[in-house]
Formats: sequence, C-alpha cells, structure tokens
Amino acid sequence: MSDLPLPHREYIDAVVAVLGDLAGGEVTVEYDGRGMGALIALADEEYDEEELRTLRTVLHWSTVNGWTYGYSGPDANGSDLEQLLTALVPHPAEVADAARHASQVLTEQLPLHAAETPTHNRPLPAHLAAAVETGGLPPSLAAQLALYTPA
Repeated sequence: MSDLPLPHREYIDAVVAVLGDLAGGEVTVEYDGRGMGALIALADEEYDEEELRTLRTVLHWSTVNGWTYGYSGPDANGSDLEQLLTALVPHPAEVADAARHASQVLTEQLPLHAAETPTHNRPLPAHLAAAVETGGLPPSLAAQLALYTPA
C-alpha cells in the first residue's frame, strides 16, 4: 500500500454512497503510482442451497478493466472476475444497478451497458493533476474522475 493520494477515492466513495445498505462496509482503495483499483465487498452473503456453498459478491474497479465482479467466501472456489459494466467510469447509480444484478445472481444480463461519465472541463484538482503528471492516470480518465471531486 502506498501513501500517495488516491485519485479515484471520491468516485469510489460516490459508488459506495449509492450502493447504500448493499455495500458491506469493506472497501479497499489502492494506488501505487502506476495503477489504481478498488474492491467493494457487498453485504449479500448467502448460502446457496443448490450449490451448497456460502458466497459474497465482490465488486472490483480498475483503470484497465473498469467494473468487474466475482464471488468470495469460504466456498467460492477461486471465482473469476467477470465484466459488470461496459463503461470504464460509469455513473455510480449504474454501478449500483449492476451490483444488484450480480448480488441476485442475475448474471445472464451482465455486463450491463453503461455510458461513460462525461469529462469535466475545469482545471484538475491537485491530486488528479499530480497523478497525470507522474503517468499514473491518463488525462481523459482524470477529467472523468474530476466530476466526483468537490470544487
């Protein structure tokens, strides 16, 4: 883990806020100067009687794959991550909608189509500008994440 500012923290916080009670309280946000990611464990741990196992839905976001999901728990058997949404930085409400599909195992409908967050035309906040300057964040992605940073 790094002491670098987290360029995507506000975006992930916005997603967690929209998830509401579905967010399980376990949120990890990481940035190492090259790549960034986030992991959100949902509060949906269930025992699957058909599969005879306990699973919990986990959402993962990265600058490479956007939003993906998988299942964790003692019986997950190394669940692979699957694409949750088609956009890299969709609106938090679209993430929450897709997360509900994943948590209810309505996966045949995933990935959901989502629009990209529009870019923000004001100067970048310092933490986003620093990430762009060091090469850890493309300018277009920084402009999208800026929308979730308070002015």
